[in-house]
Amino acid sequence: MTPNHPTFWFLKLIIPGRFGWLATFFLIFLVLFGFYWMSGALTMPDSPQGVILFFIAILAYLPSAYAWIASRADQCRQQLMELLPSGETPEWVDFHRRSVRWQLLYLAGGLTMGSIHMMMLFWTDNLEFSSSLATRITVLVMLGSMLVWVVSTTVIGALFECAYAFRDIADRIEINLFKLEQLAPFAHIASVFMLALVGAQAAFSLMLIQGFTFVAFVPGWLGLFVPMFLLMALPIVPVRRSIIAAKAIELARVDKLITAERDGHNDPATLAPLLVYKREVAEVRELPFDVGSYARAAFYLLLPPLTWVGAALIENVVDSFVG
Repeated sequence: MTPNHPTFWFLKLIIPGRFGWLATFFLIFLVLFGFYWMSGALTMPDSPQGVILFFIAILAYLPSAYAWIASRADQCRQQLMELLPSGETPEWVDFHRRSVRWQLLYLAGGLTMGSIHMMMLFWTDNLEFSSSLATRITVLVMLGSMLVWVVSTTVIGALFECAYAFRDIADRIEINLFKLEQLAPFAHIASVFMLALVGAQAAFSLMLIQGFTFVAFVPGWLGLFVPMFLLMALPIVPVRRSIIAAKAIELARVDKLITAERDGHNDPATLAPLLVYKREVAEVRELPFDVGSYARAAFYLLLPPLTWVGAALIENVVDSFVG
């Protein structure tokens, strides 16, 4: 059993209840919007309103999304426990908790990544202290950017802990080649990881409204895009490996039966079913995804580009009216 570690610090913001994660999203969004509005960041001239709106959206989204993911992960793990060999249990990982040392380590990692990003922004003149107004905007942007890096680094680290837990289960389960639907929770949790990080990537479209720069956009976007595929691969790759191994063992067994039958009686009535069975085993899919899962994954991947195009069109329409 995992020690009784403290709850993730960002999960302490989540309102209790079935839809507490959703209520928390709106609450954090309104609080941050009010803060930045009162500070003038959304009304000052030359302020990167799009970047500020991105900060508000992503800081409200990530903790809420992880709370939803953790509940789904608990459900998927419970379903997969039935596939473990009798008497075997994987190391238990609480998706809501981690040690103080772990949390401080990722906090330091987020501060380090945020500091590096800040230096890049200053070196490329995206941030400056040339006037009192520019200094005020710079301080507000630095505050939001550092918070985003800290929260996103910790949330992604927590997601990897989830993925490693499912990888551990995938390495231990018993595969039934003709009941691959039992492996659906692996596909479900991989889709959940993708959906969560795709939603975060979609928030980057807000930068296109005002304040977009290459240096401000790309590091954070890559920090979500690359982990998305790694998180999907961690639970899926071992499952695929187990399915391939089970198929190889079963095909070898059937080949021995076919060879024995040919060398012996060579009875078509006995040989035909073995050949049919061998073909059925060979055609068993090697991933726990069905057609619907592939369709959902393709749709999820299209969401960020669609939101970016939509934001760009909205900005052009607004500029045409203002102009």
